[in-house]
Amino acid sequence: MGGPASLAELLAEVTKMTDMQLDENVMNSLKCQIRVNPLHRAMQSVLVDNKEKVPISPRPALRPVDNQNEKMLDNMLTAEGIVVPGCDPSHVADIKREPDFNRELNNVQNELNQEISAYHKKKAELSENVSNVIRRQGEFRPISNKDIESMSNMVSHKLQKVIECAKQRSCEHVTHLKRVYMDARRTRKNFSRHSTEILNAYFQAHITHPYPTEQDKEELARQCNISVGQVSNWFGNKRIRYKKMLAKEKSENGQRCAPQPMPCIPNPYMMQGYPMAPPFMFVPPNMPDYQQFVPKFEPPTTAGTSVSH
Repeated sequence: MGGPASLAELLAEVTKMTDMQLDENVMNSLKCQIRVNPLHRAMQSVLVDNKEKVPISPRPALRPVDNQNEKMLDNMLTAEGIVVPGCDPSHVADIKREPDFNRELNNVQNELNQEISAYHKKKAELSENVSNVIRRQGEFRPISNKDIESMSNMVSHKLQKVIECAKQRSCEHVTHLKRVYMDARRTRKNFSRHSTEILNAYFQAHITHPYPTEQDKEELARQCNISVGQVSNWFGNKRIRYKKMLAKEKSENGQRCAPQPMPCIPNPYMMQGYPMAPPFMFVPPNMPDYQQFVPKFEPPTTAGTSVSH
């Protein structure tokens, strides 16, 4: 078998594979014929060299993996007492909580560990399968070791999002549990009537300066059987309500003392829409003083007239 003829036959057999039907027996027989050809390795080496020199379809570079979000999720889980695989167990917070809440947290941790374990198992299987497929194709295509490594990194990069989503779901589950169990204990409880009377009595006694000292707060807390912080919060809210009450009373008093506008009397003798007092009700100022200086009018008598009796 000559050199050129053998190379032409080898290229023809490789090209023929794309037009053949998917028959395992025929394909395996053809692969064996290509492998035993003495020019097979030389042809593969030449094709790989040409591919590296002339990149036909260069792939875009993978973005660097940003682990900032995953680190933040790990910190949130460890702060709630959940041991994340791959993290230092000494950083896990040891917090005393209710038994029901701890049981739910243990369930979240078990589910997360199972998902991460299944992820690593599937990742190893998928990476191995992809590498085997690429190597088998590399016997008949110009595929280098760099291509195999790039494909493995791409698979790992995509699968890394799976474990990040699992951690995100765990954080959301923990947040929901805290809302159910922790917020229920933080519901506001009103003080007893005895405690409210003691606090109001102190406030009224120091109405000019309702700011108790630390010693007074401790004494009030002891008498009311509450904490010093609760005493401080009560006085802060009481001062705010008292100031609002004073401002409201001042506003109401100012409205009552304001001069009331004079009512407008409609004038039936004027055009409609022009309020004005009627003429017969108009009395100018100082009119009585003016009238006393005006001489009284007497009708004149006729001269030369006499009254005969």
